[in-house]
Amino acid sequence: MKELLRHTQGTYMIFVLDALDKPKSVRALRLCMEWQPLLEEMGVPAYIVSPSDTVLYSIPYFQMHSDVDLSLCRRFGAIRIKSIYGKPRECIQGTIVVMQDQNVVHINHRVNEKAMRSACTCALKKRYQELLKKVQKMI
Repeated sequence: MKELLRHTQGTYMIFVLDALDKPKSVRALRLCMEWQPLLEEMGVPAYIVSPSDTVLYSIPYFQMHSDVDLSLCRRFGAIRIKSIYGKPRECIQGTIVVMQDQNVVHINHRVNEKAMRSACTCALKKRYQELLKKVQKMI
């Protein structure tokens, strides 16, 4: 995941998901499929990061990564401590992160329709600010 952040420039979105076979992650993957045409039209790269073996999954336009770095998940606030059978356990919470170069611009700690709309709006604003700056430099 650190490699992903190091080599990606511009505005992009990261979807941090728990195991992809869990119901919440399946719903998040379906949501990604629904929003894929819009993200592609916006020109905002999208990445899905999960501890699951991502070779089994394929969504057009989304790049899948299975190298979850817990320190970065903590930075995004995507780690939640649950009590399972009386013992505390760290779990990954579904999170949408909008990044600009290597800076966090926007974080949603849920992956649902409202969060996706909010993240796409934020990404689009950042993307056009970036393009506007390039145009102003040319003038």
